[in-house]
Amino acid sequence: AGMGDEAVLAARVQPCSLREVDALVAAAVHAGAGPELGLQVGQALRVSTHGPLGLAVASSPHLRQALRAVERYGTLRNASLSYRVRSTATGADLELLERIDLGPTRSFYLSVMCLVLLQMIEAVVGPAVQQVRLDLPLPEADWRARIERHFGGPVHYGAARLVFHMQASLLDAPGLTADAQAHAQAL
Repeated sequence: AGMGDEAVLAARVQPCSLREVDALVAAAVHAGAGPELGLQVGQALRVSTHGPLGLAVASSPHLRQALRAVERYGTLRNASLSYRVRSTATGADLELLERIDLGPTRSFYLSVMCLVLLQMIEAVVGPAVQQVRLDLPLPEADWRARIERHFGGPVHYGAARLVFHMQASLLDAPGLTADAQAHAQAL
């Protein structure tokens, strides 16, 4: 992909550009990776890999505060994406907003972020599929079996954007690893 060998890539400090990600995904597909690649990458990106944002999420006193941290600081992890938390009559929605045209790697990014955000939610409150509904802007025929291996809650495919809909009781549940001091330091 023109980025050097694996050791050089692993040692990088700065994030990859969209063009570099396009090249990496194309090289992986050429080497035999399938559509599952984004889900595999998303699953591998544990909350701790997100630095201070991951710490802020994991140490949040409640999911509501964790979502606000994602909304405010998530763009620092990937400038191509931003996040919006909206209150609803039954709880809140976390929306992933595409700030640019993601081009040929859109499904890769969306599948990565689907699992990254799910892991962030579960890092705060534990397994939450009964209280979360997912809108996924990917076609059901291509993605249903893949998504169901990772998320057992209700999914609306072909949506306009990636959205996690969460019930109020989940938002206000105490964080599993809440730590007010660590949360304040991370922010």
